[in-house]
Amino acid sequence: MKRMLLVLVLSVALLAGPVFAAEPSEKGASDAGAISGVKDAQGLSDSVKAKEQQLADEVRNMTGGEKDVRTHGNAISLAVHALLSSENLTDGIGKNVSAIARDFNGSIKAREDLELQINGRGGIVRAFFGGDEKAAHELWAQLNTTGEKLAELKLLLGQCANCSADVVAQLQTQIDVLQAEQDRQGQLVQKELADKGFLGWLFK
Repeated sequence: MKRMLLVLVLSVALLAGPVFAAEPSEKGASDAGAISGVKDAQGLSDSVKAKEQQLADEVRNMTGGEKDVRTHGNAISLAVHALLSSENLTDGIGKNVSAIARDFNGSIKAREDLELQINGRGGIVRAFFGGDEKAAHELWAQLNTTGEKLAELKLLLGQCANCSADVVAQLQTQIDVLQAEQDRQGQLVQKELADKGFLGWLFK
């Protein structure tokens, strides 16, 4: 009985047309090292604003779901840029902060592409079989890793006794952005795993 149902559903899915995966992003290579030339809190602010404009330009001509996902990814990219730019302003912890920033930078592409894969799951397949468990578990693994790094980053910032209040405030803003993205994608994973579809219970 299960085999007959599976053949029937797959036949319907094939007739509905193929599901195309989103094209992978090209993030992960930029902002890999410390940003030179930032000497004070104002310089940090100016550097972040310039990067923010650059990232906005990159998604200006995108549309729909891809633009939304890339925009969220850009929020992480901007936080990475701020953290790397602050290396010489965070007395005693700069190298560690930059190392964590590079870890986050390396995760952006995978997190974006997995979210696009989840969002792009075909309506017929989703209706019958539910969410993309494989992509959801892979995204969850990414979030577990970046969550540990985020906890380290929060501790480091709290130890920066000689950092200026302005620099700390700017970095805290970016840490809040990283946390918000963790929470948002975590909710996406939970929703995807909870989506079993009409027949998902037969095969999961």
